Amino acid sequence: MKRSYFLIAILVLFFACKEAYNPPVVSPVTGYLVVEGFINSGNGASTIKLTRTTKLVDSAAIIYEHNAQVTIEDESNATYPLYERDSGNYVSDDLLLNPALK
Repeated sequence: MKRSYFLIAILVLFFACKEAYNPPVVSPVTGYLVVEGFINSGNGASTIKLTRTTKLVDSAAIIYEHNAQVTIEDESNATYPLYERDSGNYVSDDLLLNPALK
């Protein structure tokens, strides 16, 4: 008997404590740019993926950022271009970066 009261109490709390979450962030119409990836300074390509955020209530699929100009730049102002391979994925050739530079 004691166990059934416990289960009823948990069910009541579970269903009674729901309320909508409306984040206080004002998002631009285009969404924020999300940059994820890694810079490989040895053998292998560097890869960067560019996407856009969507609203929590939006059921849209992932929005990829196409035709962007993506480069890697070191503190000596040397630049290394990345090229779009597919769906917002940008890759570089093998880079031999100086590990002493930022």
